[in-house]
Amino acid sequence: QHYFIQLNLRKSEFMSPTARLKAILLVGLLGIVVFSQELEWKRVKSNGGVSVPVSFDFNPENSLIQYRFSGVAGAALTNLAFTTTTRFFDNKDNLLGLTSFIYKMEGRRVTKSWLRVGVKIDRKLRFCMDEESWNGAIPTYTNMDVNDPDIFMLNTDTSANFENSGCRHMDVWKKIVEGKSIARASVITYDPKRTTRNKLVIDYTVAKRAAEVETVEEEPAEDDTAEEEPAEDDTAEEEPADLVDETDNKKPREDASEPRKICSIYPPGVVDTFGGESVNYDLNCFHVLAADVGHANTWFIYGNFDTFDGKRSMAAMTFYVGAGAFEIQRGWMVAYLGEKFKLHEGEKQSMPVSGCEVLFEDLHLTVDCRPGGYPFVATYDGYMLGHLELTNDGERNLGLCFGPSTGRRVNWQIPSSGDCSISPDKADCRTRNPECDLFADACDDSAVRMCNEMLCDGAATPEQMCSADMAVQKKCSLKGVSKASPTGSCPQDVCLRKFFVLGAGCPQDSFFNDCPVDNYLS
Repeated sequence: QHYFIQLNLRKSEFMSPTARLKAILLVGLLGIVVFSQELEWKRVKSNGGVSVPVSFDFNPENSLIQYRFSGVAGAALTNLAFTTTTRFFDNKDNLLGLTSFIYKMEGRRVTKSWLRVGVKIDRKLRFCMDEESWNGAIPTYTNMDVNDPDIFMLNTDTSANFENSGCRHMDVWKKIVEGKSIARASVITYDPKRTTRNKLVIDYTVAKRAAEVETVEEEPAEDDTAEEEPAEDDTAEEEPADLVDETDNKKPREDASEPRKICSIYPPGVVDTFGGESVNYDLNCFHVLAADVGHANTWFIYGNFDTFDGKRSMAAMTFYVGAGAFEIQRGWMVAYLGEKFKLHEGEKQSMPVSGCEVLFEDLHLTVDCRPGGYPFVATYDGYMLGHLELTNDGERNLGLCFGPSTGRRVNWQIPSSGDCSISPDKADCRTRNPECDLFADACDDSAVRMCNEMLCDGAATPEQMCSADMAVQKKCSLKGVSKASPTGSCPQDVCLRKFFVLGAGCPQDSFFNDCPVDNYLS
């Protein structure tokens, strides 16, 4: 049964003549559908060409998701290229499928106006496509009834735009719906070249279904657009890299039954991988610590390694997140666009473009990129070592934290100038230092190895052993375990550690709360 629901559309310069008519939407239902009278529209927040993903609980039996497009006054709508995507997940946060509206212009000429439904089959996304020429205009609204994929509508059309009866992949979608598998949805917009910036505003809303609705007895606006048979795209095995990310980027689920994936990068080159494997690398200059290169939300984390105070150490961590990039360096310094980024102890600072948050607390810099839609948290002691926590696997992960390189790139090293020679095979220290037995009760099998490698070529300084102690305590803390300092090497006055690390990096003003500079100048 069909009902006609009337919506008011705003008159905008980009709306087609049809869109300026009274808006009568034909909604095909498995149940009864109506949008609430007062819709709560939320702005899709841009994140350097990729919007910040927004996730929420979603039940397709009582809700629909709708997008709204509004032109910016005085802006010429030309050369646009964007995609709005809604992803659907089950109650275990596994991606089930997605729906997309893809729009592209060359100048003022529309070259793409596609509707797309994708389902995940054998770890690959398979798509059913339907190309719609919307008379050269951007629709004011798009929405889809998830229960019935045939009902994918644009604006004032009086029939479903998306005819998918000829696409065999929709059988999987129908099974998902019948099995009531969808538990959560996520909305995201992709505009890699920022073509909509200062031109187009995109909002979304979750419209509730009503139990009853009165039929509006009006004839629908005429639409002479010819309906076409759907196209089936069986060649695309995964989402184009500039359109959508299969990875569910979100904050981690607090589930004690699931082990947390943590990688630790210890001096002088010991890495405890996400899989719990201990590897001893020869590290020099720049190496890929971890990355996901499979999709639009591509991210890389590089480590910069040097010899400092006689020990090979990690001097910096560089984050390439979407269209943004920044670096945290020895001395707890944050660099963005070649400038120092001001920190305040105990206060989260949001990084531009990436959406990542940086916090200095408990003698560590923590970089949390989950608010920007990226599945990792990084921790750096500001001196020589760090940890990475991964909240979601990607499709194409690589880097030291995932294991040794199997290709030509030795130890995941990045080519750079200067003397960056390394050995692909690094032998462990032949002697075992009894002092390292203090690390035997750590929270991973790499702590003893770290200590033994640090002490292999001579004694370590108290500050270096302090870093080793703190590394064990931080790793255990990330695993939810409280651990005492193995060697007790850290100074009792925490301000001494703060000013030591601050002085080890590039000069910058103190940003500590309870350590008066005048008391520690000497």
